[in-house]
Parts: sequence; structure tokens; C-alpha cells
Amino acid sequence: QQSKKGGRKVRKGGPSAEKNWPKSPVPLLPLPDGCPDSVRVCCNSIMGIFYVRSQNVLYQGQEVSASRFESLGGKGSSKKWKLSLWQCDESWNPVKQMQEWLGGFG
Repeated sequence: QQSKKGGRKVRKGGPSAEKNWPKSPVPLLPLPDGCPDSVRVCCNSIMGIFYVRSQNVLYQGQEVSASRFESLGGKGSSKKWKLSLWQCDESWNPVKQMQEWLGGFG
């Protein structure tokens, strides 16, 4: 079925049906206790800052997805960024795989 709304056709019930999305941003849920907003990460020899909420990595001044960072680090074929990326200490030494690090907060 189709109806007119505001001078345009709207298909009812189909994949393009209008959704009742919130009109304003929804407040973010708080991070678990002790979980920082960001953490140092490395993959092979490249280093970046992992943003916990977005699961993106700041690398060479650009924010890229964790899987893209994994590819840039030469581990793209594994397609498991939580195993390829490592949480690093202040000296950029690998400490824990991100899967283990993230699991410690939730």
C-alpha cells in the first residue's frame, strides 16, 4: 500500500517505511566502573589510541575502524580485531589482547 505524506509517496510496512527514531540524541550509557574512554593499542608495529565507545582507533591523525587498523597492521586476513589488537602500556609494550582487556569490564 502507498499513501501520500507531505507531497511524497510513502510505502507502508516495507523496508523504506518511516521509523519512529528519536529526534534528538540519546544520552550515552556510562562506561563500566574503571573503564577508560580510550586506551593505547598496537597491532604488529603500528600504534594508535582505541576509543572504547566507538571502537575506532586514532591512527596517524585519522580515526579508523578497529578492523581497518588491524588491516593496516598486516593482520587483516585474521578478521578478528579483538585478537589482533593489543592493549599497550605507557611505553607502547603489548600487555593484553583487546578481547581479554574488554572482557575485564563487562
